[in-house]
Amino acid sequence: MIHHRYVDQLAEVPVCVIEFTLISTSDCTLRGDLTPTLRGAIGWAFSEVGCLHECSSRTEKIGREKKTERNQSTKRCEVERCPFERAFNGGGWPERGLRVTPQGYRLSAPIHRENKALRSGDELSFSLSLFGEASQYASMWITAVIKATMGGLTSARHRFYLAQAKEIISGMTLYERCNPKPPSALVRTLETISSLTEIPKPDLDWSQVGVRVTAHRPIILREIDHTPSLKKLCRASLRRAHGIYNRFVGPLEHPLSGDEIDALADSKSYGRMHLIKRDRFSSTKRRRVPQSGFIGERVYTEIASPLWVYKVLSLGAHQGLGQQANMGLGSLDVELIDLSAGDKILSQTTTFHR
Repeated sequence: MIHHRYVDQLAEVPVCVIEFTLISTSDCTLRGDLTPTLRGAIGWAFSEVGCLHECSSRTEKIGREKKTERNQSTKRCEVERCPFERAFNGGGWPERGLRVTPQGYRLSAPIHRENKALRSGDELSFSLSLFGEASQYASMWITAVIKATMGGLTSARHRFYLAQAKEIISGMTLYERCNPKPPSALVRTLETISSLTEIPKPDLDWSQVGVRVTAHRPIILREIDHTPSLKKLCRASLRRAHGIYNRFVGPLEHPLSGDEIDALADSKSYGRMHLIKRDRFSSTKRRRVPQSGFIGERVYTEIASPLWVYKVLSLGAHQGLGQQANMGLGSLDVELIDLSAGDKILSQTTTFHR
């Protein structure tokens, strides 16, 4: 059927997940979500190693050393196919009239709700997912991480060095400090989301099958101030998945209307998914921006099309769901469960973010 063919096509997006292992060069204390901190530092480093520096929007300060003026730069590059603009900013890719134009990456770093003390020599790890053609910039991301971490993280400029960058789906090592060759490009055929998603045997009593969603990081959905319905989650997952496919894989028509999606995701639910309020400081906007969203666990039952819903939400498990997913938000686990057997797990997604 067309709704299954459509979501199966979206699940053919190639994906790689790179785990970066950093080593602290001194004692330091970290707190909060490190993803915005890392993204900001890597972004500035990327603009130096990946930008072609030929556009008029980037200004330079003439002095003892030439450097990009951060406060005056638009952080955009006007040059066609500029690596920095395409790989980090997400510009320069086909938009094809999309309502959502996502970037080709998803960064996810630890959250420390209490002070986390690191000693010199301690490790800090974070992950980066790259989708479709955006994976071609993997080696440039690694170079930017090397430069960013040696320049220092947080306002205290705690310095780290990159010990290893490893593509964790295949186990392929792309960079090792103990064997410091230039970062390797990904030279293999990437796995797809479909290959990482368990599909159960078809001979199930689907009337007794539910979908459990566990949100580990806030799912930010516009104009929703109460527990999101399954219909809203499916719409959000399809918007992002459709945008990623069209930008980083190839053109694909959207065959389903909003009413058709709602009919397929019609359901009942129980459990607690609650709104938490938080914000972060944006160096681009020079102000704090909201990051309020839903976390928790909810089970959806009596679903009109449970297998289709499971596959739709599995896209969100790998790509992130909702706004600011490129910064690790909208992180979730999705499980297909047997309600008649004590919520026994029938299948689940295999994800690499928390």
